Amino acid sequence: MKHVLLFVFLIGNIVCAWAQDPISTDSLARYYDMSLEELNKVKASGVSSELEKFLNSLMSVASQKTLSTRESPGIVSLVTEEEIKQSGARDLVDVFRLIPGFDFAYDGNGKIGLGIRGNWVNEGKVLLLMDGIQMNDIFSATLSFGNHFSVSSISRIEIIRGPGSAIYGGFAELGVINIITKKGSDLKGGYATASYGQTSNTYARRNIEFGIGNTVKQWDISLTGMAGQGNLGDRSAFVQTRSTGGGSLNPSRIQGSYQSLIGNADANPFMLNLKASHKAFSFKAIFDNYGSTVREESDANGNMVISAQNFSLSSEVKYDLKISRKLTVTPGIGYIHQAPKIKSTSDSISYSKEQGERIKGGVLLVYNPSRKINVTAGSEFFRDQATNNKDSIQTANGAVKSIHYNNYAFFSQLLIKHRLANLILGARYDHNSNYGSAFVPRIGLTRKINRWHFKALYSGSFRAPTIQNIALGVQMDSSNAGPTRSMKPEKTTIAELETGYQLTHDLVMTLNIYNSIIKNPIVYNSDLDIYSNGDKAATRGLEIEWRYKRHWGYIVANYSFYSVKGLSKISSYATRQYTSGDGVLPSGEEANTAVVLAFPAHKASMNASVRVHRKISVSPTLIFYGKRYGYDLTPVTQGTYKNELITQNPALLANLYIYWKTPVRGLESGAGAYNLFNKNYNYLSPYFTVTGSYPSMSREFMLRLTYTLNSR
Repeated sequence: MKHVLLFVFLIGNIVCAWAQDPISTDSLARYYDMSLEELNKVKASGVSSELEKFLNSLMSVASQKTLSTRESPGIVSLVTEEEIKQSGARDLVDVFRLIPGFDFAYDGNGKIGLGIRGNWVNEGKVLLLMDGIQMNDIFSATLSFGNHFSVSSISRIEIIRGPGSAIYGGFAELGVINIITKKGSDLKGGYATASYGQTSNTYARRNIEFGIGNTVKQWDISLTGMAGQGNLGDRSAFVQTRSTGGGSLNPSRIQGSYQSLIGNADANPFMLNLKASHKAFSFKAIFDNYGSTVREESDANGNMVISAQNFSLSSEVKYDLKISRKLTVTPGIGYIHQAPKIKSTSDSISYSKEQGERIKGGVLLVYNPSRKINVTAGSEFFRDQATNNKDSIQTANGAVKSIHYNNYAFFSQLLIKHRLANLILGARYDHNSNYGSAFVPRIGLTRKINRWHFKALYSGSFRAPTIQNIALGVQMDSSNAGPTRSMKPEKTTIAELETGYQLTHDLVMTLNIYNSIIKNPIVYNSDLDIYSNGDKAATRGLEIEWRYKRHWGYIVANYSFYSVKGLSKISSYATRQYTSGDGVLPSGEEANTAVVLAFPAHKASMNASVRVHRKISVSPTLIFYGKRYGYDLTPVTQGTYKNELITQNPALLANLYIYWKTPVRGLESGAGAYNLFNKNYNYLSPYFTVTGSYPSMSREFMLRLTYTLNSR
């Protein structure tokens, strides 16, 4: 604890010491109450570059109405294209590790998943959007990270570090991430990026990212994409011998061995993102085919490699109908088709192919009766349906022909801008034909007083059961008639407070605290392969961020802390030791009652970029992790292991990236070293499991070349 506080204290004081320019009375604060039209007039008259940066920081992810980060009714983060490029981020894992409260854990089957504020959110508790299109799997609402999404195509990323269900619905319970990619007007030509990463053991990645787009006769058209190959690990991981029957029989005597992940941890992306718009009309389509392999079990001959091909096609059409100067109505329809395929190559080859689709439609109404008042309201409908190649879906109590349900939703939000404070009132009502109804309210106050800003937020949110939750719910109807309404949606209440202070023109510091309570949490039991509703889970904590930017570069430092001490928690997420005679879950004493598995109570990061030459910048990144707990396999006898709780000591991960804008017109290059100190960092499972931890990549050296051709 004292080392963390010392780190935070030093970073904060170094940044403050470098900030020398006091804020004058003619500061950016006076522009915050202006409308967009007024700001554009100011921009046209030739204001300072600082105001330009302020204008670029406007975002709408938390409100549907464009507001500054200080006014936005949520605890928000904005990641710019410049920060992604200068930091040398290889993928979204590198980007999100720098966000306060964000971290990663091991989800089994070679998948790395996301955690937020000490909560395991990868199964339907965080919504990932790309240009407004949902990227979550519709079967389980999970996400796949690691050499997956193109970072070169990103214009900006808007993040809510907290609830978003009142606007977005059932996967936005604890967070919303909206990735905004480049439009044709941004590209005005095209680009191609080639990346190659190498460790001492194997290649880490070899990817091509590309984009082409322009504006033609009032059409804005762009196509961006990515194709490549990668490895998620090059160390050794435990591989269980399948003949033991799995950990549920005897977790204290598991047969297997540690084997290299080289060739057994593939992450091969192929993605295309097409966008076209003409005046009020817009069309978007995303094709994603992410392939991966993993070896967690082997048969008697050692031949058990599971490969997965996650295929999805998502599309959306919208039209902004301008009824009047104050009223806009936007109808839209969308379609998602997903066909994940899992294949295990062993003595007897088994093959499974699911088919899932979502058909949705809705209408959004935006009414601005005055510059100070905004009303946003809408309704949505979607239908999910799943089948598989055997014309039946295996559930917890037998097989059914298909699983399908309808969902209706209505939501509204009122924003009133007043000199005393901005008031936000909102609510959402969902009715699902399978699990019933959910209603969530939202209220917020935001205020700026000269250099200070304040936010007080209270929100309800929910996590909707998915196709997989329904199929593997423990109270499924055993008849072929289909599932009953046994799975309930999670319901969460979160209270948040934020304050920030702009010390100088170039330095801003923010602090937020939060308290969240989840009722009826949907919990997965990996041994029994079932889902059920738990009782209650809660976390509380704080996040601090310093952001300093000058003409030579920037420094961003943050610290996040969470605790579950004295709060309700999910049993399978607790840090309990497995003892002899235990059944499905461990019953030993908790190693640490203040934390849950996989996620450290303390995390701090620092990301900086320093321009050492007009065309060269050097960007170091530091990420500090406090003590973590998880399950791993330790030897008992030759070839026999036991599953036990382990402690991972605090770790410091470091990256260094050098960016060079070469003398060749349009050609940029970068070289980076990742996991600079070659730490043996392992991703831990956030729930009790017998699969062990997942070792991250060793030290990687990466070279990146980007060539841009534009018509500007």
